[in-house]
Amino acid sequence: MHSVTDEEEVKHLNSSSYSGGFTSTHMLDYGTCTDNITVPNNWCIDNDQTPRYVGNIEWPPRMIQHYTHEGYDKCLAEKTVVFIGDSRVRYQFMNLAAFLKFKRFMKCHDYININQEPTHYDPECYLIDKKMFRGSWISWYQQSTILLDSNEEEYQQSGLCDCFRPSQRFIPKQTYENRYIKRSTRFGETNLIYLQNFENLIHLNQEYPPFTPFLQTQKRCLGKCDSGGRTNAFEGDLNATLWNILPSPNTTHAFINLGWEHAARFQQQSDFSCVIRDFERHFPDIKLFLISHPPTTNDLDDPVHHFDATKLKCDANVLDRTIVNKNVPKDWYWDTKHVLSILNEEYNHQMVEKICPLKGQEYNSSSRAAQEQEGTAPKNDAQVKAKTELSFSPPPLVSSGEECKFCEGGIFNLDLLVPDTGGNTCGSIQSMAVAHVNGSDTCTIIQKAESVCCR
Repeated sequence: MHSVTDEEEVKHLNSSSYSGGFTSTHMLDYGTCTDNITVPNNWCIDNDQTPRYVGNIEWPPRMIQHYTHEGYDKCLAEKTVVFIGDSRVRYQFMNLAAFLKFKRFMKCHDYININQEPTHYDPECYLIDKKMFRGSWISWYQQSTILLDSNEEEYQQSGLCDCFRPSQRFIPKQTYENRYIKRSTRFGETNLIYLQNFENLIHLNQEYPPFTPFLQTQKRCLGKCDSGGRTNAFEGDLNATLWNILPSPNTTHAFINLGWEHAARFQQQSDFSCVIRDFERHFPDIKLFLISHPPTTNDLDDPVHHFDATKLKCDANVLDRTIVNKNVPKDWYWDTKHVLSILNEEYNHQMVEKICPLKGQEYNSSSRAAQEQEGTAPKNDAQVKAKTELSFSPPPLVSSGEECKFCEGGIFNLDLLVPDTGGNTCGSIQSMAVAHVNGSDTCTIIQKAESVCCR
């Protein structure tokens, strides 16, 4: 449905009458932003012991803002969001669906070194870590679908799984996993769809959406949709899927991955950026995003070696899951390729903030991570640097008279945005300065803004 424009949605979500309900401000432990011990560079830990990605900026903020559970529901209402890709896209999809049901993001084994509770993890973690599940793939398909269903008073959520995997041997062309989740809240209906794409081949069952209504039919297989229990109404590559399938279920947003890396190197992804551009020109009501792979654990020190959003051939929208992972601990993964809860949460925050940008951020075609690779905006014409509203006033951390000196002659405009500081203003930087000792390395960095702010 397209009854509400993105601009109207963003204005409504960020209106003062809803402040505090749809967004949450996370205060950051400033020490964790700089020690690079508990979390890597560009990350901080908030007061709830949750790692937060803050980006490649010269000094980290004191707080960061994300949508709450209610904000997610409001943003996604009256939308159909489609995810296409391999297992790493599937697990992000499952993480999102679990958050919508349980009203909190799951915490899994990657929190062991964060909260020092080595035996604690949320039971739904098997939704993003198949290794935790002791049954077969068929059982996992069935149990994960059941777990994500809910029929509470304030919302209903139900799912379908057109899923099958051979038990004896994994054969990609004989493996199907297409998931459909319908969620109804006081804000309206949300439809989430995941279509499996391993090797540029997608199969869709005629007994499932968009070929039949969401409601159950007698012919529909239940978690075991092998070749003997299904009839394909569509079988085609990614390009055919975009043009022939995406418009059918009233798609509003789609996050698309080309499949396994060996079948889709960066050159193929770069070429596909032009397909995205052409598709959006033909279907302006559907916003497409190229979603990159998380790097493997062997490539965490140089993730852009495999994907650099600033070098795409055309000015396509991007959800970059590459640069966010730079230098993260290997225990944030459950194997060499699949991430756990911390990173999936961050991916989903960035995803929903692309659908409904937070106040102070412009809707733009590139990912925040891509913009930060070199501290400059990407070269593509439509990739405009986002302005993130992160103003704060921290208490002094040093003795009076020892504070970092900043614009002692006065500031001519406290509200002036300072370039390349994550959206900080002259006023917020002045407030930041009092928390640091004059002459310190951080103070020296802060004082670089004097050329912009001082009278």
